[in-house]
Amino acid sequence: MPDWSPDGNHVVYVLPSKVASWDTGGLGTGRADDDHMFGGNLYTVPYTGNGAFGAPAVFLQSAGENNYYPSYSPDGQYIVFDRAPASSAVGAIDGCIGTAPQVTCPNDSFSNPAARMMLVSSTSSSTPIDLARANGSPAASPQSLSNSWPRWSPFVQTYKGHSLYWVTFSSTRDYGVRVRNHLSGMYPCYPPDSYELAGAVHGSTFAAGCQQPKLWMAAISLSAQGAADPSFPAFYLPDQDITTHNHMPQWTQ
Repeated sequence: MPDWSPDGNHVVYVLPSKVASWDTGGLGTGRADDDHMFGGNLYTVPYTGNGAFGAPAVFLQSAGENNYYPSYSPDGQYIVFDRAPASSAVGAIDGCIGTAPQVTCPNDSFSNPAARMMLVSSTSSSTPIDLARANGSPAASPQSLSNSWPRWSPFVQTYKGHSLYWVTFSSTRDYGVRVRNHLSGMYPCYPPDSYELAGAVHGSTFAAGCQQPKLWMAAISLSAQGAADPSFPAFYLPDQDITTHNHMPQWTQ
C-alpha cells in the first residue's frame, strides 16, 4: 500500500505482521485479488534517485492494531491512514468468525467495519489523532461505519486565514433514507471472489442484507479546529449510484 510524498523524496508503505492468502478450488495459484493485511506497521523509505532507495525505517509500530492505507497530504506535512483495533474475537490475527455469507475477519484491512481514519505528522514523532468528526463517532464510543480508503485532494486551500485540506473516503454510514446500511439484519458484504467469501464466483450478486458503502468527503484544518480533532463532519458526495459498492475515491487536478 505505498504512497509517494509530494516532493518525491519518500515513500510510506505498510509492512504487515501477516498477509492472508487464499485459493478457491484448490488450483494452487495462490490468488489474492484484494489486499488482506493484518497487524500493519507503517514504514518509510527515502528515494535517493536513479531508481535507488535508501534504508527503510519504522514510522509507526503496531501494538496489535492494524495500520494501513497511508497517504501523504498534498504538502507532505501529514499522513492520513486507516486503523482497525486488534480484536479478541478470534484466536489468530488472521482468524475469521461467522458463517457464510456473514463471515468477517475482524483484524483484516479490507473493508473493516471498525476502521477509523487517523492523522499524524509526517515529519515528527507524534501521537496519531483520531478524526472523530469525519469518522462519524467519538473514539471512546466508535460506531462500525467502515471508514476506509482515505484520499487527499491534490491541493491545500485557505479559508478565513486557515489552511484547509479535503479528504474523501468510503463509508457504510447511512445517507438519510436513501441509503440505510444499519437496519436490523444488515451486515458488511464482500466481493463474491474475495478472502471473506472464498469459493464464490465472479458475477454473483450481493444479498439484500448487504451494506452499501458510499463515498464521503470531509475538511481538515489543524489551525481552525485544533489538534484534538482537526476534522469536520463528512458529507455525502452527490450523483452516486446507490445500488453499488463505492470505494477508493481518486482526485484529479
